[in-house]
Amino acid sequence: MRRAAWAAALATLAALLLLPGGAAAAKRPFVYVVVIDGLDGDAVEGGNAPFISSLIAGQDANATYFPGSQSVMPAVTNANHVAMMSGAYTNRSGITGNAFAIYAPLETEDSCARTGPPNLSALPTETSGENLNCPQAQFTFEAVKRQAGRRRPATAAIMGKPKLGNIFAGRNVNPARRDADHLWAPCTSSPDDDDYCESVQTNPATGYALTDEIVMDEVVRTVEEGVMARGTLRRPRLTFVNLPQVDSAGHAFGRQLPAYNLAIGQADAEIERLVSTLKSEGIWDRSVLVTLSDHSMDDTQTKVNMTGAFEDAGIPDGSYLAVSGSFGANGSAEHVYLADRRSASRFALLKQLRDAAIATDGVGGAYYRRPNPLDGGKQHTLTRQQRSWHAAGRRTGDLLLTADPGAAFSDPSPATNPFPGHHGAPQTMDNFLAVSGGGPLVRQGIVAGDGRRRNPVNVDVAPTVMRLLGLRGPVDSRGRVLKAFSRAKLRRLSR
Repeated sequence: MRRAAWAAALATLAALLLLPGGAAAAKRPFVYVVVIDGLDGDAVEGGNAPFISSLIAGQDANATYFPGSQSVMPAVTNANHVAMMSGAYTNRSGITGNAFAIYAPLETEDSCARTGPPNLSALPTETSGENLNCPQAQFTFEAVKRQAGRRRPATAAIMGKPKLGNIFAGRNVNPARRDADHLWAPCTSSPDDDDYCESVQTNPATGYALTDEIVMDEVVRTVEEGVMARGTLRRPRLTFVNLPQVDSAGHAFGRQLPAYNLAIGQADAEIERLVSTLKSEGIWDRSVLVTLSDHSMDDTQTKVNMTGAFEDAGIPDGSYLAVSGSFGANGSAEHVYLADRRSASRFALLKQLRDAAIATDGVGGAYYRRPNPLDGGKQHTLTRQQRSWHAAGRRTGDLLLTADPGAAFSDPSPATNPFPGHHGAPQTMDNFLAVSGGGPLVRQGIVAGDGRRRNPVNVDVAPTVMRLLGLRGPVDSRGRVLKAFSRAKLRRLSR
């Protein structure tokens, strides 16, 4: 009798596994998020990335394309990569640009670790924010560890830029317990280099991996060989990748010269290599590939020097700090901080700074972090004028400036930003975003904004990835799951 009961139970279980809603139909995918740094979506639509275009609209296409997708502001690398993996806008992530300032003495020029108490009555200290102690939001890698327990999927972060390796090194500096099971980035030969840092050929001017092929070599290796996770080699379920070559070409030559489109073609070839590898390994039909960019690129031959403009307006140079970053890292966006956020004259000084900014050729916008009772109250604030940016955080400048198309900031001197191409302002928020795969999970189609729902933003990547892994989004996430999947199949992944 007992044997008959067991047989009946097994038969019932087998039947359930064969049903569309059964566990076998809910096997979670391998997820690859590949960022082509600096890619303008218009270039893909213009035919410069034929393989990516074939994934979207080819004969065997299986992808959802989001032509209205956007970056977070400022539209720069660090802020947007953090947004992708945390789901947090810059007001919560702590990474308000490729350079910003903190009202305290800091450990190094790249760190956010204080060496003394906060002081709002003194000039803040500028930092690149390229350190594991700078992000204030939880990343997907940490969220996976905290939620999934012993059954958690393996994860990998493969960064073509050393600075992204520094940012994603994780809050726990113990290499055996990093948030991502596998972290890879080029070496910079600096004291901050860590155990994950790989000795590969780099661009001598930037320190980035010389080609996207070098980065994809490591991605392919992890697909074929796996990564060490909890003492065993396992193929990552989540792999986050930065390909830097398009961004480097855009900065060095500008958006219009052939070098930029050539670099896009090379990145496209590496995406094709990844998909070919997934097919040869027999997992393309179980994979989801999110191909996107952190920002687009603008030709910026005009340079705006606010230090000189403020001096011409009679504003003492010790009363503020203008942060465009090393080599104009924030490009066409700039933070301006008061030397004393508590001064009784701070509102008058802010008005003077803003008046000088909007009177300067090349400045497109000037927004207060907090209301100014001497200049319209909330009228000119980020939350009133640019609410969708969610950019008014503690580390944001008291005044956030954006440049007109074709212009970028260069402070403290006109020679600070020599690049003919840059990004940062709203005109470079238009990025690229497509979700593809070899199986039925991904829908085929184009999702355009219709005025009722906001266009996809880079913060939507984190909750989407976590949903595909059957987990909740990071605690700081304000993103939404991308509408690129069969709802019924997506629901089953969380069971």
